[in-house]
Amino acid sequence: MLIPGAPLLAMTLTVNVIATLLMAPALLLLLLLANDREIMRDLANGWWANLAGGTIIVTISVIGALHVR
Repeated sequence: MLIPGAPLLAMTLTVNVIATLLMAPALLLLLLLANDREIMRDLANGWWANLAGGTIIVTISVIGALHVR
């Protein structure tokens, strides 16, 4: 149900910012899982994949935090 006069653009942007901020912890847990050699065995991340993953997580966090301001 739509609410007449509701600020749809502001609501959409707010939901997207919240999703972006919540994505970083989920990606961090995924990165930790990909590093677990007991689970991943020889498919576990190397240092290059960890660097790339960490950079992506930090970038997403910073961009999301800057958009909140």
